[in-house]
Amino acid sequence: KRYNSDVLEIEKLFDLLVKPIELLIVLIGFSFAFSMLHFPIPTEGEMGLEDGIHIVFQILIVIAVTWIVLRLIDFIGHVLAKKAEQTETKTDDQIIQFAKEALKILTYIFSFLFLLGAVFKLNIGGLVAGLGIGGLAFALAAQDTLENVIASFIIFFDKPFVVGDFISVGGDFGVVEKIGFRSTRIRTLEKSYLSMPNKSLINDKLDNLSLRTFRRAKFYVGLTYDTGIDKIK
Repeated sequence: KRYNSDVLEIEKLFDLLVKPIELLIVLIGFSFAFSMLHFPIPTEGEMGLEDGIHIVFQILIVIAVTWIVLRLIDFIGHVLAKKAEQTETKTDDQIIQFAKEALKILTYIFSFLFLLGAVFKLNIGGLVAGLGIGGLAFALAAQDTLENVIASFIIFFDKPFVVGDFISVGGDFGVVEKIGFRSTRIRTLEKSYLSMPNKSLINDKLDNLSLRTFRRAKFYVGLTYDTGIDKIK
């Protein structure tokens, strides 16, 4: 059984990495082939065809490498999630999900900054230092997103619910399947996939039905006046 599990994990890793690695190999091969060609020498101060093709290949290679890193993060998250399923607590499931999304965001940011610095030869330090007012304007424009991100941390630390709980909020009922940075995904009674902003889950009245100590049920039995005592019993 242990052997079969390891084989499945290897197959999972292969399925995740085969396409981005194939793309990376093809791009490196084409880049090497184009480097063997002779292009016209551009006039001074202008970008030549060779320089343009070189930049395009650099961008595509960075994208392919980023794709590989994201797939590796997905695989590591998958392996850790499998181990977390064997524990009774749901906290580790949430930690793994949060860590996976955080690593993906950092990967996107690092790849973007690497493109600006290594490919387009921009001064990243000066660019970051000059984001003062622009960064403030961006923060105001993304205020709703930032509120949802903060709400996700409140949910994580306060734990009004965890993955797997059956909750009611805003008139909607469902089982929590995923708690993300911006939204929480709920599987409703109609089996639809509802995405709710984390801010709404914090601000609205939320009822965690999974934490009930008992479930009250009411039954109504209709009887006619001529029903005998033995039948009623």
